[in-house]
Amino acid sequence: MTFEFEELSSSQLIQGAVYKGGNNKNPMKDDPLSKIFKMEGFQKGIGNQGGFRKTSKEQNNKVKKGTIAFVVMVDSKKQSEWPNEFNEITGTFTYYGDNRTVGNDIFKTKNLGNEFLYDIFKKSYANLEEKASIPPIFLFSSTGNGSDKNFIGIAVPDINGNSLESSLERKTFDTQEASFENFIAHFTILNTSQEEISREWLRDLKLTESSISNNAPKAWMDFILNDSINDNKIKAEELELTQEIYKYKENEVTRNIKVRVTQGEFRDNLLKRDKACLLCGLDIDNLLVASHIKPWSKSSNNEKVDSNNGLLLCSMHDALFDKGYISFDDTGKLIISKTVDRKNYKKLNISNDLSLSLINNKQKHYLKHHRENIFKSQ
Repeated sequence: MTFEFEELSSSQLIQGAVYKGGNNKNPMKDDPLSKIFKMEGFQKGIGNQGGFRKTSKEQNNKVKKGTIAFVVMVDSKKQSEWPNEFNEITGTFTYYGDNRTVGNDIFKTKNLGNEFLYDIFKKSYANLEEKASIPPIFLFSSTGNGSDKNFIGIAVPDINGNSLESSLERKTFDTQEASFENFIAHFTILNTSQEEISREWLRDLKLTESSISNNAPKAWMDFILNDSINDNKIKAEELELTQEIYKYKENEVTRNIKVRVTQGEFRDNLLKRDKACLLCGLDIDNLLVASHIKPWSKSSNNEKVDSNNGLLLCSMHDALFDKGYISFDDTGKLIISKTVDRKNYKKLNISNDLSLSLINNKQKHYLKHHRENIFKSQ
């Protein structure tokens, strides 16, 4: 898919699409990204230089200094000594930091790019609130044709299963003069190929403190709330481990393999019974999760398929329930953990007056287990 230069001010972001530059023979005027991310009603778009082109949040038509709404990253493919690389097979992007000066502190770079890298990677491996404050990074690459850019996707500072230290490598590089340190950052590119990234979400990012929004792509919400990347993971309690033994030359090696267990009939039964998220009423099937009250891994075979051990929730509320940030009392009234700051209630679409209708005492039994073993009471 290709978007012409004239339509960029209203175009959505679609993974894999090409966004055409202008024909003014002026790099500044022909830049498609400046046009995409300059939105009506806001004072500031993105910068036009640097590895990270940031835009600030705004309130009452005023720029909020020191804030970042979102970031645009461009792989120009022009620096052979710093081979940034998008691996289409693994869905990962390797990016070299901006410290390239002998004797310079790794964090004290001209555009503070390495400081930004360290901040977002650290938050990605922290708690929910820290993670929700990470600004989305929209990754583009040059096509080699004028100023045209290809939208690679949303880059998130995380490689599933990797430690912080391996996702953000701190490396020493040697020159003839001396050595210096730089970061090699490993991002995952979220799979948003089945949905558009709306301009409404861009506006939300400019106006609100958090990246959590009803207009956000599902893949982004899964990354923030579910510790899930690319929408091809399921929760840990829905995974079984088996072992496969294979031979390589003379050595016999045991390898762990994750086997996906589908929800199947369990989910179908909840969709028929509840029809929508029991808290917010969202009724888009693809955004609903059949959430086990007593974790799947802790349940007996009968409990795993017992619909009384399930609640139909949207992806956001499922994540909160799954992580113990919310639960329910015996009347179905919502209980919110004290670890959730009240300023985030609106962003998370929760309040103390929400409740759901319980079916029977067996469901209350499962909820008692959740309150005593999963819910973060303090």
